[in-house]
Amino acid sequence: MIRLATFLLGCVLCLQGALAQSPAEQRIDRVALVIGNGGYAHLTPLPNPTNDAKDICAALEALHFEVTCLFDVPDSRKMRDAVRRFSERLDRGAAGLFYYAGHAVQFNGENYLLPTRSEVLSPPDVEFEGFGLRYLISSLIESRNAPNIIILDSCRDNPFRHTQSSLWQTGLARVDPPTGSVIVFSTAPNKAALDGAGRNGLFTKHLLHYLPQQGLTLDEMFRVVARDVEAEAQELYRTDQTPYRISSYSGKFCFNGCENPAQERQMAEIKAQRDALDRRLKDLADENERLRTAADQGASEIRALEQRISALQGEADRSGNTSARIAGQLAEARASLNKLLAVQQERTQLESENQVARQRLQELTSALENRERELADIKSEMDALREEQKKRVQSMAATRSSNTPAAEPKREIIVPSF
Repeated sequence: MIRLATFLLGCVLCLQGALAQSPAEQRIDRVALVIGNGGYAHLTPLPNPTNDAKDICAALEALHFEVTCLFDVPDSRKMRDAVRRFSERLDRGAAGLFYYAGHAVQFNGENYLLPTRSEVLSPPDVEFEGFGLRYLISSLIESRNAPNIIILDSCRDNPFRHTQSSLWQTGLARVDPPTGSVIVFSTAPNKAALDGAGRNGLFTKHLLHYLPQQGLTLDEMFRVVARDVEAEAQELYRTDQTPYRISSYSGKFCFNGCENPAQERQMAEIKAQRDALDRRLKDLADENERLRTAADQGASEIRALEQRISALQGEADRSGNTSARIAGQLAEARASLNKLLAVQQERTQLESENQVARQRLQELTSALENRERELADIKSEMDALREEQKKRVQSMAATRSSNTPAAEPKREIIVPSF
């Protein structure tokens, strides 16, 4: 009986855990392949790629990617095998990321990532020894998932300068991404990139900084990464390095969620400030109302005193002699009048100052309301884009379930290269 109760309790807890998963938690799978090649046997060893790959792996795992991390892959066959396994794990609803740091070259208009035991004695050897980027792109076309993110921190100078050939070019060649993909180079096509002086390469250093930040879309994140890389390359190295990206992905993807806590906090702060301004405006309006009421009463008292002084002065003029009684009453009335006039002037000055303050507060309130509307519009747009992305994923899943692989004709894949 005790065993049965324990079993039932376990079933209930499991069921509760399953029901507790929100739609946000049942999110699209995230799959990544990260390769860092630095320990080259026949080429100049690179100190940063291993660190770059390790740090990128850790960052992606923290962002709920299922990550395969490979270091110093020796030959192109092993790189092809890794890419094949990576592409097989990609589903139509999955987000895929391929990151490579290491030597890479452009040869005859094609891009090749170089395994660590590459031995290139003549230019044609690179086509056999290197891993062609075309293979990766073709594999992603077959996977039909989105988004696919390809990051190449490998646009270094040609390591085969000793070989003379017009087919070699500095950096990597521009390529067109398949539908639903983003390709990011650490520098512009046909340009060389900096390794940097620290633990990480210059590009990956800034990529690691922005990967965990919430509320950044792919385009926004790579834009700020490029901005910071350009600035540091100029400031510290007096050279140009402009990260380059090309995209055929029209959806919305954020590595650490598209909600922006800073934006939410800003909206809350703006609302609190606006509420405080509203209270202050009401206090000023109430105070001015009290001042106007007091001013009206003071004006009546001033008129009464002026009439009394006029009457006393008339009485003194008619008698031809100012008695001590009349003189005392006149002095008292004039003193009271002067006091009332001073108080009335203070009220007028304070009311004028309150009016100026009220106008300024109204301007601040208007500015806060405008900012609040802007943030609300941005949030509304983000919600609409998320809903659109959700529908797109559902549509892709429905299309996939309705297709039968047997009926699908064999396709020839042509990937243009520029």
